[in-house]
Amino acid sequence: MKINKFREIEDCSQREHKQNVENSLDNIREQSLLNTEAVITSGDLFTNKLINSQTETINSLMVLKENLANAQILQDKNQHAEIIQSQKEQHEEIINQNNQHHQAIDQDLEIIKQGISGLDSRSDRTKFFNQKIDENIIILETSDELFSVPQSCPEIFNPVSNLQEVNQYFLLSEEAKDDRCTERVFNFDLDQPLAIRMDSYSGDKNGFYDAYGHLENNSSDVFVINDTLFKVRLRMDENPADIVIEDGFTMGLNDIEHDNILSFKRDHTISGYTLNYIVEGKMNSWEYLRIKV
Repeated sequence: MKINKFREIEDCSQREHKQNVENSLDNIREQSLLNTEAVITSGDLFTNKLINSQTETINSLMVLKENLANAQILQDKNQHAEIIQSQKEQHEEIINQNNQHHQAIDQDLEIIKQGISGLDSRSDRTKFFNQKIDENIIILETSDELFSVPQSCPEIFNPVSNLQEVNQYFLLSEEAKDDRCTERVFNFDLDQPLAIRMDSYSGDKNGFYDAYGHLENNSSDVFVINDTLFKVRLRMDENPADIVIEDGFTMGLNDIEHDNILSFKRDHTISGYTLNYIVEGKMNSWEYLRIKV
């Protein structure tokens, strides 16, 4: 006969304890699940809050950036508007000044037109002058044999035959040296600067004569024609410097005023000469103002 071993039979208290243990384990598992879910949920909330906070910060920064950009644009617009306004004002000022200048010029032109319209024709104001110079030097008649000309002198004049003054010679001043260089050709003589002049002499101590043709006008243009066979020297006022016009040449002098002294001289002249010049009268501003007043 086979005999089986019976397992130990649980009593009621053991079953109850076992049931309690299982319930406790189930509760622990559920609580663990709940705790895990709570931790996850809490982490998600923190993460969401962090994300939301960063998003808000980024949005604030973007708004601030946009505000700064708008402020800079507004400032640039204001500065640009100020620059444009300043340039506009300067441009308007320049235009006003130019208009004033143009008006002043127009007024001056109108005055000039009125003055010119009242002038006589230039041909009526142009005159020719033949100013004759008589040296009036004390000269004695003599024969050619009594007048010895040194042969060592350099010839400065072109030789001319049939000399009109060949039988004349000067009464010289005391400072004339015996060994001086002397030469006579046509009506020129090197002794002429040392000759004794008569009281009727109208030149200055240097032999210059004053031109009188321009004295009729307040302002003149003078054109000198040298056909005197020798060079003529021109001098203005008290200036010792002179300008030389060679024979056969002309020279124009513009804007010679009434108060200017125009003088001329031909060196080594015995019997005088005639200087031809043209004077063209001009109306200057002072004359016009006197007429208007």
